[in-house]
Amino acid sequence: MLEQAMSEFGRRLGLSEMALSADKPLSLELAGLGVLSLELEAQKKTEVIMSLAAPLAPYDQSTMRRSLEMCHFNHNRPYSLATGCQADHVLLMVRLSADRCQGSDLERAAEMLIGEMRSLLIGDGR
Repeated sequence: MLEQAMSEFGRRLGLSEMALSADKPLSLELAGLGVLSLELEAQKKTEVIMSLAAPLAPYDQSTMRRSLEMCHFNHNRPYSLATGCQADHVLLMVRLSADRCQGSDLERAAEMLIGEMRSLLIGDGR
């Protein structure tokens, strides 16, 4: 089912061939925003982790604080949001069940991550 979902998601993006490898993430550069990545959870391979990474200025505590606030459970979102930082990037992430994932789920999760990242970065005056 995941292969079909990835193919459908790819078509929605205008890509003829899109597949998720079990051993490395699939990354898409989003102009002016960051890198959208999809990967299978490393151990059980039962979840798809979708993340969006955007550049973060050194010591930018304000953006990191806001990203943590965005993850609070009281926000009404279709997927639970997680955040983190890696080197000089802020990451927003969601997890989807690999067994029940459809192309529309991947699209909705990507749209959510893009919207949340834009909100996070605009709040920073970028």
